[in-house]
Amino acid sequence: KAFSTSIAALITVLEPPVVTVQPVATMTICEAGKNTLSVTASGASLTYQWRQNDVNLPGETGTSLLIDNAVSAKEGSYTCVVSGTCAPPATSNATVVTVILRPRIVQNPVSTGVCPGATATLSITTQPAPNLVYQWFRNLKPIVGANSTSLVLSNYDYNMDGQYQCVVTVNVPNPLNCVITANSAIADVMGYQGPVVKKSPDTSDVCLDGNITLKSQFDGPGLSYQWNLNGSPIPGANSNSLTLTNAKPSQAGMYTVTATTGTCNLAATAMPAMLNV
Repeated sequence: KAFSTSIAALITVLEPPVVTVQPVATMTICEAGKNTLSVTASGASLTYQWRQNDVNLPGETGTSLLIDNAVSAKEGSYTCVVSGTCAPPATSNATVVTVILRPRIVQNPVSTGVCPGATATLSITTQPAPNLVYQWFRNLKPIVGANSTSLVLSNYDYNMDGQYQCVVTVNVPNPLNCVITANSAIADVMGYQGPVVKKSPDTSDVCLDGNITLKSQFDGPGLSYQWNLNGSPIPGANSNSLTLTNAKPSQAGMYTVTATTGTCNLAATAMPAMLNV
């Protein structure tokens, strides 16, 4: 019998894809920062598809994935699906990506004046973010126990006057030295001052049926006045001067004038003046 041998056929056994180098298990990125995930795989005719929270990322079909301009929307679980000639595809281990966000102050404290003994409240509003810590300062010094979005100044005293500010910090581990603090605007807080006597009326003599004007001078905002004779208010005597015409003996006595602010009803009384008729 005669035999013949065919040409040898080369058979190549193709294996399904295998991820040989996995991406890192966790990754932290500063807000607006960037970092890269990568995989290494073996197999024939490999293709790659990166996914975020099990959703394909359009166009991300390389061996690496650049996470750029990081924001909260880019947090999540990232995997890479590697496909090849043979099934099944291989899925990489997940990488949990966390973005350290900067705190944001959307409403700052407002400068204000306060009546002595009253209550003033300074407050800030921040964008929703986890793990925020607050610290209020007065004249750059921390206020003990002032650790919320509001600062209440009760029973206000002039010793509380100053510049107030709140510093907001994200309370998270920060190995990358991300920006995790934000300073509010400075609010000037001042107690309203009472009137200041600049000139008291003078002790004077006036002839019977004569005319005389008693004068005073005060400094202060929105002042109103009241003159008194021997401790009793004189009707209609509501300016900083008092004019008496056709003086009578009944108008002799001790004159005082009180000025009052319109804001807090703070008052000051000038030195009394004796008028002799």
